[in-house]
Amino acid sequence: MDYVHFTHDFPRLFSARSAGAADRSYLVFCVEEDEVADTVTFMYVPLSPEHLLLAESGGIQLSDIFTMGLAPHVWIVETDFAPEVPSDTFQYTDVADIPSWWIPLQGAKLRRKVETATAFNEVELISDSRAGLRSVVALEFEAATTNVTEFPLRSLGKVSEDVQDLLTALAQEERGAATERGAVPRSISEEVEMSVYGLRAASFVLLIGANKRERLIEHSPLVEASLDRLTELVDSATSESRLIEALGAYRGRVRSRFRDLLGSLAEAQSPITTLRPSGARVDRRHLGLDEIADAIRIMDQVEPQISKRSIPRASLVGLNLTTSRFELIDLADLTTYAGQISPAAAEAVENSVVGHATDYHVELTVETSFVAASSDAREKFILKSITPKWQKK
Repeated sequence: MDYVHFTHDFPRLFSARSAGAADRSYLVFCVEEDEVADTVTFMYVPLSPEHLLLAESGGIQLSDIFTMGLAPHVWIVETDFAPEVPSDTFQYTDVADIPSWWIPLQGAKLRRKVETATAFNEVELISDSRAGLRSVVALEFEAATTNVTEFPLRSLGKVSEDVQDLLTALAQEERGAATERGAVPRSISEEVEMSVYGLRAASFVLLIGANKRERLIEHSPLVEASLDRLTELVDSATSESRLIEALGAYRGRVRSRFRDLLGSLAEAQSPITTLRPSGARVDRRHLGLDEIADAIRIMDQVEPQISKRSIPRASLVGLNLTTSRFELIDLADLTTYAGQISPAAAEAVENSVVGHATDYHVELTVETSFVAASSDAREKFILKSITPKWQKK
């Protein structure tokens, strides 16, 4: 007997394996019990390991075993408890010949969480960190539609990309070089680039470590600090006040990336647990599905952060007075800004010249929201003033 799914007085639904040279797997049903004759009848359904895994994890209905022909024959075992020494009788029969009421009802499924990969062990993570001379973290997910060690590929790709992007944004903050827009400096993005080096069960655990490079032969302080920030950010999302306080310490790129990650987890219907080596123990932070939903709601409702941005030299390249929209280019780094013209700047804009050869001093108001964005933090730009360079004192 391998695993008991249901018991009442004695095991009535369980999986089993035959002893001896013929190593076979069975799903066993108690199909009849005669209290007067003191007999119990079991139906042993032989299944391949793959089909048994499907049945036990809920991948198929129990009735599918019989209707799909996964087990064309079964063993009927009747145990007689009346004698002083119980005895068994065996009968090998076709599924087509068994009573219809022995077949489970439509929709009946088992819900065993089945490991299809090596089980995760916290000691392994600590050992990997020490022996591999690298910064590591384990991320545990759980797919809503399966009880085996599986996770939808599309969801895994999105979540993995979001985790990497968030780590890169956190690394920028750690270096004191955070930016709202544009590419992250290559020196930062390369140093915190991570790799998946293992898969473990529980239910789906990714072992992630800093990329091995010739220059990276020991723990990277930047990666370590960024991973610490990641775990703290995940932990802060369990409380509204802590989440708002935590996000208030970061610029828009981190907030946007974290919102992206939460959105991908919600779409995959998966909680997340971060596990980080900390000396001889593992620091575990968990964020459940309800907490993820609450965090998304909080981030979407919080008022955007307001800041000011001064651009000493800009070209006004687009203007629509009807819709009060503008577009300009920062001549220092060629960043493009587009947005709404404020009433205070309307008159100055009407008298401005549009073209790439123009040169203005511009003041913008920037509203940065928590709402997710595909590439940059979501920002709203409002033109507050525009002054020709030759008029700027």
